[in-house]
Amino acid sequence: PMRSVVALVVLVAAAMCKEEEQAAAAVRERLASIGADTIIKRAAVGGGAGLVAGFVAKGIQSFVLNTCLIGSAAAVGAVCLEWTTPEELEAKAENTIDTVGTYLGMVRKMIFGEESSPPPPPPFKAPTLSKMSISKVAKALPGLAGGFAVGSLLGYQIAR
Repeated sequence: PMRSVVALVVLVAAAMCKEEEQAAAAVRERLASIGADTIIKRAAVGGGAGLVAGFVAKGIQSFVLNTCLIGSAAAVGAVCLEWTTPEELEAKAENTIDTVGTYLGMVRKMIFGEESSPPPPPPFKAPTLSKMSISKVAKALPGLAGGFAVGSLLGYQIAR
């Protein structure tokens, strides 16, 4: 029984490695189809994608932080001026959380359709999101990974 388990683990590991290599090859082919066939061009594509990701991450972070700070200050002011009680504030916060959850559920259904229908398939098979698979894809496409890392750091630092 132990040999069959070990054999099964080896077969699954080999299949995973093959899928990751195929995913890296699919990404390489996709990049080549848009003209990014050298490591420098892949780095430029990764840098552009990373720059956009950095801008978006910084914008979301700023929005969430500012909203939390302003909302907290407004809540403290309302309680200090006795416009509301802490219990009423807590009830409104719970109601707001429930409403936001409902809206996010509606958005998810609009994007992916009803729960019974699966999301649309990606244009190419993406690797599984594990540290090992991401590392293997990054090793297969170093220009793309390096460009994305540098671009995202640059975009995050430039964004205000």
